[in-house]
Amino acid sequence: MDWNRIIEPIRDTWLGLSDRERRLAAILALVFGLLALFIPLLWAIQSSMQIADENEELETILTQIDASRDKLKERALASQAAQQRYLKRAPDLSAFLEEQGQQVGLTVSRAQPQPDLEIGSFVRRSVRVDLPNISLRPAIELMTAVENSEYPVAIEEIQLSHPQLGEDRFNLRLTVVAFDRQPSRNRSARDE
Repeated sequence: MDWNRIIEPIRDTWLGLSDRERRLAAILALVFGLLALFIPLLWAIQSSMQIADENEELETILTQIDASRDKLKERALASQAAQQRYLKRAPDLSAFLEEQGQQVGLTVSRAQPQPDLEIGSFVRRSVRVDLPNISLRPAIELMTAVENSEYPVAIEEIQLSHPQLGEDRFNLRLTVVAFDRQPSRNRSARDE
């Protein structure tokens, strides 16, 4: 490549310019030179800032994951405890409520068993109990005893009415449910 052929027309054009045109061309060349220098520099700075932001986001996510490990362990333990709870089948609910009632000083005599209901791999049993004319404290103690029981039972419905104003006596209706795992024959039938 012959550089003289390329440079010669540029030099002739440069010499043909006036002083003012040469200054403007020099300023224009300086501006283009600075742009050629600073645009890659600005691009590199922006890229490094984006990388820093992404690293910060990743660090935040990793911190959240690390913090959630304890929560995940707690959930796993709670799930295991729930599974263990289902291993122990709840007794007859009427008898269970009578026993819990006796412990808190209530007589539970009007228990009405409800029809069983199949829900997935569980059988839901329930009983409705009416406790007329009782104090609030034993009622709360009974509900607490049912909820804190070692069996997979829960209170599904609570109806509390105050028949006479001014008295500390209430009518309470509870529906208590128990969930029993069905035998594994259903699971083995699905596996076959």
